[in-house]
Amino acid sequence: MDGEPTPGLRELLTRRIKHPAYKLDDMARDAAGLLDSLGIHRAHVVGASMGAMVAQTLAISSPERVTSLVSIMGNTGGRILGQPSLRLFRELLRPPATDRATYVEQVVAAFELIGSPGFERDDQALRDLLELSYDRGVDPHGFARQLGAIVASGSRRRRLNRITAPTLVIHGSADRLVAPSGGRATARAIPGANLLMVGGMGHDLPRDAWPLLIDAIAGNAARAEHGVSAAAALAA
Repeated sequence: MDGEPTPGLRELLTRRIKHPAYKLDDMARDAAGLLDSLGIHRAHVVGASMGAMVAQTLAISSPERVTSLVSIMGNTGGRILGQPSLRLFRELLRPPATDRATYVEQVVAAFELIGSPGFERDDQALRDLLELSYDRGVDPHGFARQLGAIVASGSRRRRLNRITAPTLVIHGSADRLVAPSGGRATARAIPGANLLMVGGMGHDLPRDAWPLLIDAIAGNAARAEHGVSAAAALAA
């Protein structure tokens, strides 16, 4: 993505992205293209954070590809609900790190702000994961471009009504990056969607919450496999 435009803080705060590097529709097409490459026609689709927004977009634009949908820590793209505080914007859009150690410490500090206050966090395990991530390849401007893609894509609230796949919306009650109102708005917008609010969970997936999350995701997939459409669930 070298040479691609990167939105600044003013563009993000005013929600006026002049030249987004990409939008959520582009990423949803990438997801569909990956399914094609793998020879998979339909899939149970689970997305977290920006991935939730991409998953929603895929379910809207290519409903035939989505057997069930789980949207975790997402929102509808609206201007008010599910938004972070201005303080978080400033903290998360600091000048990007230019070395491995600084990158790790910056992200650990970010999770101090947005992580789950109701669950224990293993900082050493987080550091180990971040070191692997950095070694694999990190675009220093990637986060700003991702925010730009979300903002430039606008609201999906009206289009979410088109989703027919059985849907589960999961959100943490202590999420400070995508406020819990974003999860509740998403569940209201998708016909027949179920909402699971996880007490004490922030904008991460704490290990101690995995059993609850896995059971909920599996249950939603089973609902789809048993032929319970969102419309039928709504009628019930």
